[in-house]
Amino acid sequence: MMESVIREWLKQALAGDSQAAKRLLDKALAGDEQAKRLFFADLIHPIIERRLGSMLVKVGGDRAALGEHMQEVMLHLLNNDAAVLRRWDPERGALAPYLARVAENHLHSQLRRRSPPAPSDETDRMEASGPTPKEGAMFSRLVRRLLREMTDSEVELFRMIYLEELSPDEAAAQLGISREAVHKRIQRLRARLIEMLSNPQDPGT
Repeated sequence: MMESVIREWLKQALAGDSQAAKRLLDKALAGDEQAKRLFFADLIHPIIERRLGSMLVKVGGDRAALGEHMQEVMLHLLNNDAAVLRRWDPERGALAPYLARVAENHLHSQLRRRSPPAPSDETDRMEASGPTPKEGAMFSRLVRRLLREMTDSEVELFRMIYLEELSPDEAAAQLGISREAVHKRIQRLRARLIEMLSNPQDPGT
C-alpha cells in the first residue's frame, strides 16, 4: 500500500506538486529505502544534471566533468544530515528552482577554487578523448536505471560506498555483516553495472 502511495507522490512531484515533493523528501530522510531511491534517482538527479550541464556550457567548463560535479553536489546535499535539503520550504518556492540554485552556487564555488591548468598538447589530447555529451547522458541514464533496479539492501550499500565513501570495513560494521559479505555485494553491484553497460537499452526511459 505504502509503495503505491510513494510512487504517486513521485508522479505528483514530477508534475510540479511541491507538497508531494515534500512528503517524498520527508519519507526519504526518515530512512524509507524506496522513497530515497525514487527521490534521488528520479526526482532530483535530473534537475541537478540539467542545471549543471547548462552552466558548464555557459561558463565554458569541461562538459565531460559533469559526473564529477554531480557527485559533489549530491554529497553537498547529503552532508550534515542533509541540512541543505531540510532547509527547503515548499511554501517559499518549488523544489526544482531551489535545487538549481544550490547546484549553481556549489558549482561556482568549486570552479573558483580550481586554477585552470596550463595549456599543453597533452591537455588538448585528454580533452579531445573525453566523453561526449551523448555519452555522458547515456551514463546518467544507466546510473538512474541501476538505482531503480537495486534492492533496498543494495541501495544502502551503494549509498555507503559510493556516496558516503565509507570503507568496506566501515560499511560492514554499519550493516552488521562481515567484510567478505560486503565485498561480495560490491562485486554483484559492479557486475550488474557491467551488464547494463553492455545492454544500455532502458525500458524505463
